[in-house]
Formats: sequence, structure tokens, C-alpha cells
Amino acid sequence: MQKVFDRLLADGFVATHNRHGTVVVERPPHLFHYALVLEAGPEWSRYRRALCGEAERLTAAGPARFSIYADIDARADGPGQERLMTDIAAKRLAGCILDMHPESLGDNPLLGAPVPKVALTHDSRRADIPSVGGGRDGWLDQALGWLRGRGRRRVAWLGIPNIMPPAVAEFRRAAARHGFETRPAWTHAVHPLYPTWAGNAMDAVFGTAAAVRPDALLITDDHLAEAATAGLARLKVRIPQNLDIVCLNNFPLTLTTHVAVRQLGYDARKTLGACLDVLARLRAGGKIPRKLALLAAEFAPMP
Repeated sequence: MQKVFDRLLADGFVATHNRHGTVVVERPPHLFHYALVLEAGPEWSRYRRALCGEAERLTAAGPARFSIYADIDARADGPGQERLMTDIAAKRLAGCILDMHPESLGDNPLLGAPVPKVALTHDSRRADIPSVGGGRDGWLDQALGWLRGRGRRRVAWLGIPNIMPPAVAEFRRAAARHGFETRPAWTHAVHPLYPTWAGNAMDAVFGTAAAVRPDALLITDDHLAEAATAGLARLKVRIPQNLDIVCLNNFPLTLTTHVAVRQLGYDARKTLGACLDVLARLRAGGKIPRKLALLAAEFAPMP
């Protein structure tokens, strides 16, 4: 019997009090403890830093608490994987928030584990794992709509290579819907680990050799914002007289720029809140659509 109590104590289901002995906790882990499951750690990703920062804030505020399990992938062989599966087996988790497409996990046993799961993606193909996400089209339509309202007609795109070519195809379709001209020479990708090259991309688009320049720019990854805007400042592009910029940001993180931009992005606080709502409905046996249009991109207030 003592071994049973010791295990319940270690797993967080009971607590000991000097005057009252052993009591059941008010917030047991199978109802209040959530796993934030990451493909990689947050060190090199502003998006993951925003998520992890909000998870830490929610844990401090209660009643929900989060644990972060990093390096979870199709190999299923890392220490984070072992810890995650141990916690699921011990029923120490109320649900898992997957920061990846479920399909990328291959045969990882997490997919079949008996715990509610939700994926942070705009398109989960698994009927048992609903998705929470905004999708690129919604962000593009809001950004291009604002730029069109500013009277802009020619738009450039700066993004990251690992989402090309689908992202560029979506951009071109959205630009056409909103009546923008765009050209291949105005479309550039820079790896987020080497953002300084974004300044060179701005030289190619807005430098003196450019016969026709865009009057609008989309920066679709916030890792590129500082270097790209530094390049525009060096080129002395007149903003907002000759150019308006919309830049993705992962709120509530602060975005460093060298010229004025309009920030448009998703708030990690609302993202995790939407995930907790879905997981609560799954635990209650509710039916959830596979694709959830719960998140809308938001503009930061004008300075």
C-alpha cells in the first residue's frame, strides 16, 4: 500500500500535509497538466520561444501547467520521447499540443497513445487529431488588403526557403486576387539561421539597378525583419512615402526593425488558449472538426 501512495505522490495526484495527512490534490495532472511537444527546442525559433514563454506564464498563473518535450520526431528515440511516453503511461497528462504536422511523426507511438492531442498546423490529415492554426492564406489576405487600402499596386515577398514553393504559389494567387503586380525578381528567400542575407535581398529589389520597384513588401518570417529593414534603411528607401511593409510577428515577442513596419501575426496566448479549449472538449467526448479556423492574424496597434 505504501508503494501505491508513494507513486501517487510522485505523480502529483496526492499531497501530504502535516495536519491532514495525505489528501487528493485539487488540480490533478490528468486534468491540468499539458504537454507542449516540439520537434526542436525553442533556441532558434521565435515562434517556439513565444509558445514556450506563454506556457511558462500560464504555468505560473495556474491552474493549468505545462511541461515541454523537445526533439520529438519520427525516430522516437530521444530522452524527451521517453519522458513523454512515461508521463502518458502514468496518466500524468491532460493532453498533448503537437507543434508539428502529425504525419511528420511517422510511426511514433505518441500518435496512438491514449491521450487527447491537438496539432498546431493549418492542415492535420488525421481525423483523431484536430488542428489549430491560421494558415498562410488568412495572413496574406489581411496583409494585402491593408496594403491595397494604402493605395499600393506592386508587391515584393521575402520569406524562408523551407516553405517554398507552396508559399510563393499562395502568395502569387493572393496577390492576383487583390490586384497586385508581382515579379520573380521581387520574390526572395533567406534561411532564418542566416538572416543577414536579407539585406542583400533588399539590395536586389530596391537598389539603384532596379528599373521598377515595388511599393509594398511582405516579410513573412520575423527572423528576417531586423536584417531586411536594416538593408532598407541603408538604401534610404523613403518609408512610408514610397513603400509600405507588413511583417509577420509572433506576439507577444518584441520585433526589432530599423524602419517603420506594420506588424501582423498570431498571439501565442490565444493559440494556447484555443488548444486548451479543444483538449477540454476532446476529454469531454465532444466531436471536433478536423480543421479548426480558430485563429485570426492580428495587426499590432499603430505606434
